[in-house]
Amino acid sequence: MRGELVSEVASKTYSIEKPFGKAIHKELPPKGLHVTNFIRPAKKEGKDILVVHGVQNSMNGNGSVYFFNLLEMMPFEIISVKKKGPYGDVRVVDADADGSSEVLLGRVGARAKGNGVIVIDTKTAEQGYLDTNKAKHKLLNRGMYRVIQPEVISNNGKLAYMILMGSNIIISDVDSNMADGDVAPTRFSFNDMFKDPNSNTVILASAQSGGSAIHIIDFDKSSWKKEFEKLDPPGKIQTIISNTNEIRKNLKNFKKPTDQFESAKVYFMTESRKDKSATAVINNIEAKYDNPIFLNGGHFDKENWDRSSMTSEVYKNKRDRRMKYKLTQDEVLEIITKKHNESFGKGISYWGGGHGNDPYMYQVSTTMKGLDIANGKKTVLVYPEVEDHSDEFKFVMNDLILPLADYAKNKNGNLYMRNKHLFWQADVYTDKWEPLVSGRYASVFVPAMEETTDKSMELSFTSRLGLWASGSVDSWGARCARDNASFDRLRQHSNQTLPNHFLKTMVYSISSGAQYINNFSVDQDYMSLLWELIAEGALYVPKRSDILSFSPVHLSVNNPDADYIQTSSNVKWLTFFKKDGDNLDELAFSRLNGTWPGAPLTEWDFSRYAAGAKERRLNFIPKYNNGMVLITPPQNGIFADKNAVRKPLVDNIHPWYKNILKEYHTDGKKYMSADGKEIYKASEYYKVIEEDIKKNAALLPITVSGNVGWVVAQTSPKHLRLTLVENGYINPEEATAVVKFNIIRPIKIVDLLNEEEFKESKEGTTEIKIPLGGFRFIDIELDKAL
Repeated sequence: MRGELVSEVASKTYSIEKPFGKAIHKELPPKGLHVTNFIRPAKKEGKDILVVHGVQNSMNGNGSVYFFNLLEMMPFEIISVKKKGPYGDVRVVDADADGSSEVLLGRVGARAKGNGVIVIDTKTAEQGYLDTNKAKHKLLNRGMYRVIQPEVISNNGKLAYMILMGSNIIISDVDSNMADGDVAPTRFSFNDMFKDPNSNTVILASAQSGGSAIHIIDFDKSSWKKEFEKLDPPGKIQTIISNTNEIRKNLKNFKKPTDQFESAKVYFMTESRKDKSATAVINNIEAKYDNPIFLNGGHFDKENWDRSSMTSEVYKNKRDRRMKYKLTQDEVLEIITKKHNESFGKGISYWGGGHGNDPYMYQVSTTMKGLDIANGKKTVLVYPEVEDHSDEFKFVMNDLILPLADYAKNKNGNLYMRNKHLFWQADVYTDKWEPLVSGRYASVFVPAMEETTDKSMELSFTSRLGLWASGSVDSWGARCARDNASFDRLRQHSNQTLPNHFLKTMVYSISSGAQYINNFSVDQDYMSLLWELIAEGALYVPKRSDILSFSPVHLSVNNPDADYIQTSSNVKWLTFFKKDGDNLDELAFSRLNGTWPGAPLTEWDFSRYAAGAKERRLNFIPKYNNGMVLITPPQNGIFADKNAVRKPLVDNIHPWYKNILKEYHTDGKKYMSADGKEIYKASEYYKVIEEDIKKNAALLPITVSGNVGWVVAQTSPKHLRLTLVENGYINPEEATAVVKFNIIRPIKIVDLLNEEEFKESKEGTTEIKIPLGGFRFIDIELDKAL
């Protein structure tokens, strides 16, 4: 039985939301619109009402609260939330038992400082505030992204606020304003909670690190706190830990094949040595192996220098408000010298400029002198969130980026460009970035990503690979950060304390050739397995000419369409959707702005037909069942750069691809012929490309289907390494990989770590199970050399 729509209350008839900001290269949504963040039943003086929290921005907006009488079309009360958001939890309680509800809005944030709970009285519309920073405990201020979730319970016979903040519970009497806050910490965080209205119990949803159990806390039991502190979730969490320990145990008996090619060098740029057991692993690796390499990383205070002569008024006045600009040039150089002296000759990494707001944290001459101090040792300059589509950025390119790239060429320096959104398949193909794409600075630039609040990882991944495979750059980078686990700041449950999602992402990325790794430390003892896998040679790090899992079909980007660039980077505003208008669905890469978190993909979207994705979510370990479809610089036709320094794609990758590559062209919105004369609609022409991808998959030695990420690399004349990674990012599951041998004939298929052997069926396939939260390294011995 289906219900019928009785009426509809459009936010445009009552919303007071207004867009804000000064970004000249990003469109702002219209005012007077919001999305409903939460809708809750409540009471005012015993009468039923409806509470709506409306927001326009997922990152910075406070939003407004609207009180409705039942079935009425307009709110009778509108309350503009005073404290800065975003807010990721709304609950309704009656803490003073007066028949009028209190509405509790829990903020989203990393630390207790600056976070808390807005309390709105439905009777008076007054706003109070519960400041979580008043509850003193060191774990409340560790930098993990958490949703503050408040409730009211009975605490020893008195009404108290119970606040779930990541892996901590704060208990504070209702009338104390958190001053007496008692904190109970545990190891894991939880995806949600629910207060049983008929008892003094709270149900915690599964642990964020991939859990499968619920947990019930009875606050009437005096032992609840001790039990919570010792909570060790059963189910999938234990399976993940057990499976990881099994890999570690098998690695102890692993012997690298004597004929295995040498892996490419991996640079861990920011690994913390504070954990004693992790430090012991690093020390052992550095004593016995030359790969991986651990740089002395981090960032420090910024230079206070005279910018008055800068001709760009925009960048003259830009600052990152989170940073302290207080150092002289000499003080900066003293810090750089000290970091090099403490690097054991390995080199250093640090922020050269920050978060796009201010690339000029240090003057160019200071950074150049820092490269001189290195005296040939590695220096990696990190530029996070470089994002400016406007012409104003040409000043930065000509005044800072390119001069530094020139200087770093002969100084063993790298510019680690930790960009956002679709930069590596959109902005990079605009005129100002031509020097990078041409390969002129291939040894300097390292394309990397800061993929917080993004929903397009399968695109950025193959875009970085495409630039590397094409010879635009010699190396590429990967990163794992706390807020990678969120594609929507309004639901940012990103406090995964068991970093299995980090481990799997890194295994997939590094086995795909990533060399510069910029990870956030969560559990270094757990992540140390990654370092050992590289050191022992079980995780093979390929050169671009080793990889045999690239699809013969690749897609080249030229002259990116303005609508495409705009929509791919405008990820925070939620109200661009038009019920009866153009939602830019006709793009080859679509549904990328902030309107579409978790949305289903269009049939013609590249992410669906090439990468196997279904929705705009956290696709860090994409399937690409027909081979990795590279997104590349144009190779042929009128769009190709005839003066490029780099060699053609076919000359950079494995000789297997000679005479089988097939190129298509796009500007991100539509497709076109190589001569530019024919234009094709994305919603129609995708069928041609999709069919070609499927047909040409048979030209690869191996293809893999199933819920796995996979990479094939040649490790010796007669051996291939198949890396299989279970792709349930924050919701892991056991997976089955169906491996199909297309042209080659294997004579032996064996797991390198546990030595399990597999047989090829009559159909030319074999099935390999991937443990929950795990990965496997399969050695395939061929009947003859490739």
